[in-house]
Amino acid sequence: MPRRAVFINILFVVSLIVWTVGLLMPVPKRSTEVLGSDTAKFILSKILHGTAYAYLAVLVGLMNLSVRQRWAMLGLLSGHAFLTEFLQLFVNRGASWRDVALDHFGISVGIAAGWSRWRVLFRQPDSSKVET
Repeated sequence: MPRRAVFINILFVVSLIVWTVGLLMPVPKRSTEVLGSDTAKFILSKILHGTAYAYLAVLVGLMNLSVRQRWAMLGLLSGHAFLTEFLQLFVNRGASWRDVALDHFGISVGIAAGWSRWRVLFRQPDSSKVET
């Protein structure tokens, strides 16, 4: 496996772990005080949700994966969004369907940003090459 591919795979795994830990830790009171108003906290947290999943989707797009593996990674990102939101109920953070939707919006943005690598998932098979 080329060095670049190894680097991207490691970067994805480390990023996913860091994001998971961040989502499942109680929010430190001091960090929320720095942001000031509740509106600023709300907006920043929602931007962070979408951006994190967009970044992860871009990384998946850069990985050297088969079409089947790429679909599996999309499933992993989607499942991660649902599961971490559910698990937040147990770490005094609360769960939100809005966050799950923002996570999926972020995944969509990541796919759009890396469309040249993702479009293989959506290609129609060329019927002229099908043997009869």
